[in-house]
Amino acid sequence: MIHKRIHNRDKSILDAARQRLRWASLRERLPGWLQGVSVFVWVALGGCAAILGGSGVTAHLLNRPAVSRSLVREVVIERGMSTRQIGALLEREGLIRSASFFALATYFSPAAHRLQAGLHDVDGGMTTTAIILSLETARDLSRSVTIPEGLTLKEIAVILQRETGIDAAKFVGLAMDGAFCRELGIAEGSLEGYLFPETYRLPVHVDERQVARMMVGQFQKVFDGTMRARAGMLRMSVHQVMTLASIVEREAKVDTERPLISGVFHRRLKAGMRLESDPTTEYALGIRKAHLYHSDIAVDSPYNTYRYPGLPPGPIANPGRASLRAVLYPADMGYFYFVARGDGTHILSRTKQEHDRARAQIKKEQKKQLTARDARRREG
Repeated sequence: MIHKRIHNRDKSILDAARQRLRWASLRERLPGWLQGVSVFVWVALGGCAAILGGSGVTAHLLNRPAVSRSLVREVVIERGMSTRQIGALLEREGLIRSASFFALATYFSPAAHRLQAGLHDVDGGMTTTAIILSLETARDLSRSVTIPEGLTLKEIAVILQRETGIDAAKFVGLAMDGAFCRELGIAEGSLEGYLFPETYRLPVHVDERQVARMMVGQFQKVFDGTMRARAGMLRMSVHQVMTLASIVEREAKVDTERPLISGVFHRRLKAGMRLESDPTTEYALGIRKAHLYHSDIAVDSPYNTYRYPGLPPGPIANPGRASLRAVLYPADMGYFYFVARGDGTHILSRTKQEHDRARAQIKKEQKKQLTARDARRREG
């Protein structure tokens, strides 16, 4: 009997020693955050039992579905979230029983390094291990947002608020924050002109800073070293190019006319003439108008190129590729003037006399069109 007790005691000691060795070996293979978890917590979670070949009754209970019926909820897993953070999110949503068990089970799951950031439809009626496997695929969390050429900062902000839910006022304020502009490499104190018009794929959960960074980053990608070198050849700064390109963007409606209209402005600048561009005055007024009156062009603003010579202080809109190229490669055909026909095209002139005749011709044609339209209305 004594020998049997000693044998049993030795066997218990040996089993305990083996258990400690196996535990120590396991801990060495674990990530740092799991190495700090006590063996008692492991036992409580059933992980130790499962890993060491035990029944894992507790693990089985924690792995059971959180609800008895199907309960599907949309869950967003942000890029960079840890398994502990994901588990906490799922537990808060009532989709799993234990965030700690989720993190532990994920570590030993084939899907451990394949959990995808994005939008997931998670069913609380599934086991935790099944949910882990389901997180290997995610729905696309981005949306397509198109920013057309020629819009102002405020107009872009309205589109972004409508399409993404960001705060338009906050976006405008950020874009006019000098410190933030310098952070993005724009020294002028405003992002007006540098928010490149493009179709963007934006994450569903995006903030004002992210959108501004993306749009300015696209501008910097487009306005590359070749364009900067060309601006230097024209003795223009990047800001001057962007300012003139914004005016061309607002004036020209047909791509083939952009270099011609750009050529007009280049010639007027060299000659010391005022640009007399309607869109600059509209920008000064803060509204878009089909027709400007004498009171409009008399507004006292450095953006009013009817009153002040040279370029305005900065861009009046956000120009696209075609207008940038038009400013960098203007077509110098000797024109100093242009007037809109009303159909998107223009008549360009070399002298004031030709310009006055072109304006008179267009007014005559427009009057004829109005007369014909009125006649059709009366007949109808």
